[in-house]
Amino acid sequence: MDTAVPPTLTPSATPLPATPTPIPPTQTPTATATPSPTATPDFSCPQPGGNATLETSLDFPEFSEKLVAYLNQVGTIEQLPEQLEALNIEYDIFPVDMNDDDALEFVLNVAIPPEGEMAFPGDRGTAILQCRNGSYEVIFDIWSGIYRFFRYTFSDDVDNDGNQDVIIVGGFAGSACDLEPKVFIWSESEIVDASPDHRELALGCSHEDMVLTEDIDGDGAKELIISGWTVGHLDYAPPRTITQTFTLQNGTYHLQTTEFGPPEYLVHLLDDAQRVLDSSDLVMAAQLYETIAEEQSLPTVFSDYIGPPQAATERGIEPDYPQEYQQAFALFRLAALQTVLGNTTEADWALTQLKERFPQGTPGAEFISLTLLLVNSLQQGDTPESACEAVAQEIEQTYPKLGAHYYWGWNIAWYQNETICPFTEPFYD
Repeated sequence: MDTAVPPTLTPSATPLPATPTPIPPTQTPTATATPSPTATPDFSCPQPGGNATLETSLDFPEFSEKLVAYLNQVGTIEQLPEQLEALNIEYDIFPVDMNDDDALEFVLNVAIPPEGEMAFPGDRGTAILQCRNGSYEVIFDIWSGIYRFFRYTFSDDVDNDGNQDVIIVGGFAGSACDLEPKVFIWSESEIVDASPDHRELALGCSHEDMVLTEDIDGDGAKELIISGWTVGHLDYAPPRTITQTFTLQNGTYHLQTTEFGPPEYLVHLLDDAQRVLDSSDLVMAAQLYETIAEEQSLPTVFSDYIGPPQAATERGIEPDYPQEYQQAFALFRLAALQTVLGNTTEADWALTQLKERFPQGTPGAEFISLTLLLVNSLQQGDTPESACEAVAQEIEQTYPKLGAHYYWGWNIAWYQNETICPFTEPFYD
């Protein structure tokens, strides 16, 4: 179970950079978040001057109740930071007029400290406060668990209705750190959570993270543009730069595009090739596999199933040779694709490269016989799918541990014996 403590909250809101430089590749936004208009609290709030102390809370729901009770006794929010600091509550207070009524709402992100000597972090949550009819009330709140962290908050009219909406930049930090911005929209008479589905987000946490809003397609609603690095974790592939763009559809942000930056490792190129192959662009996939087969500058990573030679020896298994196995795999797939495309000369070149670079008995030589089997099956009129079934059977019978060389983390394309051949089910549906 994760016990890591999330990054510390900043006591005050951090403004969005005025001239951001997104991590490539991305469409460079030219607009920054619209600042919240100047507004004053509603005069129907409680009269200031009361004397009260914010009481300690064990969790976020209890905190919300005690917060409202405190504010309605004191009558002002100015003393709240002092009270929060006295209780060691990390916080971020962001004033904004969300419904264009010239009165401020207050967005409060808090991290409640754990009770006593507990090893776990305390509750995290967001409350949006409004002062109406002579008292403060929480008009929206959301509990975020114990591993949520907050970096900064900004506002913008993302749905083009004239109201300021709230974007909270933060995420979750346990054994891994995930960037998961939250978007709250004032819709008619209520606040709606329009945040992207966390399952569509693929960013980790770094000092280069950036969250922007801009109307890219000119429809009036603003896209949510998130750029940074993929998640860094022992169970993940090595990080690379990434930009994701989300569009507002039916009141919720949905993933529109995912763009990756230049590959940092050879497995990133393999992942790019798989994505192109899944899009049915066989020509571009073949070009990428040829690039992989000839690439000499990018570093490699060992399969997570095997590891470096010393670790493999300690486990009593054959070691991984990532450069050899990854490039032999690329040549095998290149020969298969060129055969299907009718480019026999290019297919022959790939097979020749396999024979010259991976002689029998060396790592990667397994693909010589597999390539011959696949190409011969295709040339005899077998469908790509049936040819791949024959290859999978041969791998199971002759090279049953071959697939162990092709796992680099669950968030990147990886292969088992039955999916080494390119004409199987797409990895990315």
